[in-house]
Amino acid sequence: AGAERTVNGGAVGAEAGAGAGGGAGLEAVSEAEASSSAVTQPKIVLGKLRGYQLEGLRWLLEQGEKGIGGILGDEMGLGKTLQVIAFLAHRKAHKNDTGPHLIVAPLSVLSSWMSEFRRWCPSMKVVSFQGTQNERGRIRDEHLRAKDFEVLITTYETLMAEKVWLWRSFYYSHIVLDEAHRVKNMESQLAGAIFHMRSVQRILLTGTPLQNNLSELWTLLRFLLPDAVHPDSQKTFAKGFVQGGGSMQVEQSCVQAAHDLLGMLMLRRTKAEVLAKELPPKHEEVVTIEMARVQKDIYRKLLEGEGSIGRLAELNGVLPEGEQEPGKYSNRFRSLSNLLLQLRKCSLHPALFEGEHQAEAQLSMDEMVQQSGKLTYLDKLLPKLRKEGHKVLFFSGFTSFLDILQAYLADRGHPALRLDGSTSVARRRYETAIFNQEGSDYFAYLISLKAGGVGLNLQGADTVIIMEPQWNPTFEAQAQDRCHRIGQTRPVTVYRLCSRGSCEESILEVAAQKVQMSKAVMESEDVAFEPQAKLSFREIVDVISRGAGKLLEEGPRKTDRTTRRSSAASHGDDLAQEGTGHWKSF
Repeated sequence: AGAERTVNGGAVGAEAGAGAGGGAGLEAVSEAEASSSAVTQPKIVLGKLRGYQLEGLRWLLEQGEKGIGGILGDEMGLGKTLQVIAFLAHRKAHKNDTGPHLIVAPLSVLSSWMSEFRRWCPSMKVVSFQGTQNERGRIRDEHLRAKDFEVLITTYETLMAEKVWLWRSFYYSHIVLDEAHRVKNMESQLAGAIFHMRSVQRILLTGTPLQNNLSELWTLLRFLLPDAVHPDSQKTFAKGFVQGGGSMQVEQSCVQAAHDLLGMLMLRRTKAEVLAKELPPKHEEVVTIEMARVQKDIYRKLLEGEGSIGRLAELNGVLPEGEQEPGKYSNRFRSLSNLLLQLRKCSLHPALFEGEHQAEAQLSMDEMVQQSGKLTYLDKLLPKLRKEGHKVLFFSGFTSFLDILQAYLADRGHPALRLDGSTSVARRRYETAIFNQEGSDYFAYLISLKAGGVGLNLQGADTVIIMEPQWNPTFEAQAQDRCHRIGQTRPVTVYRLCSRGSCEESILEVAAQKVQMSKAVMESEDVAFEPQAKLSFREIVDVISRGAGKLLEEGPRKTDRTTRRSSAASHGDDLAQEGTGHWKSF
């Protein structure tokens, strides 16, 4: 790879040939600061870049000189956008490279890219290519056909709609993919469209290059180095996973090889390294909550197959000895997957389940609270948070549950805003601004994970509540970084709610395994783990079975208890009774 130095997982590699090894974190930061002095900030970039951002600029320039591009894998909130802007500005100022450059980003961050260019490098000609078919036609006629631009910013959806025209019309100097982990399946139409775009160099931006397995990493490397990464090499990546015991075992040799490869192609810093003195601490805890009696009753019906609710459980996943496992497109597999979805809904609130429970008369808000263990917990926690001056971000993957939360907060007098897939870009920008204002009356922000997990700066909040575990831990990490980022001045507390004795506990375990895999590959940790790919039929049965036996055996309780796992004192301690170990009872 020639004389190079890479930063990966907090360690700075030695010069030429030392691979991805390195020194301690503090040494890495000091080396980065020293070497970055060799690269000066372009004069056309306003403001002042931080030391680690200059180091990122230097690394991007070095990768460009080698002609291999790279993955800028800084943790979320460290300014990957600014580093790319500085890189393109440096190319313009010193190499007379005026593009065209293509930046592809999620719709949620498109406006952020435009505003960052206006703020840091207003002299560059930037065009946003997005909108209806008529709007895109107008932009093509007024700017693109005449090549009256240097940087073209578009969304993944627009790129799919205009892929032929974008491919035919330009040979790009640089293609930048923001949230590049979205292109993780080489067989998808999106990956195919992006792969065939013509460019000199490609840059991937992602704080999470590994989410589920090494095959996703192969897709990113294939896009980055199409001439070097042969299509048949995907089999080599896949061989690192060995099926056994209902889970995926990973060979440590394969993990180390992937780590060494990333050492040459990826620059990664964490907030703990570069912002240790500036960023306030973050405290994260898993709150395990007992389900309410009604939740348990419906959960049992789903599992036992009672009544109209239980019809989903008629195919309960028990396979006769020797019978072949149903495929993912079979009716039996879909029925079991649907059952798991309904169990997840029931773990949040029984009103989410479209069954006989919804036929009951309209309930009062107090009754709605009593029927959900999680709402009961919030009913105790939120008044204390508001009294202490905290502001809260709620995240959920179910917009129907956001409806219940929104009604609950309104009933309890907690002013709140909401963001989901139906929220327009203009409204999103306006409401985030008023939420972050000093002295704003808004106490809470309800956010759909898919719509608001990226592209939001919500430093006005200092508390994050994730209402249910997610299969992909990246979604939760992105949610937390909406407020734990540059500009935050207060300590951040994260509550991850989980219903005890439910499938949610298994989902937490699966997510933890994926985190282990990502850390092992990017930081070369020698750890034992069992990351899972897409769940098989038997694995779904295992997830559903978690806690089911105990729930089916126990009868209705006279009182319900809520337990919380906490490693430090936190909000709501005055509600706690004395417990043992790290477990406290309410």
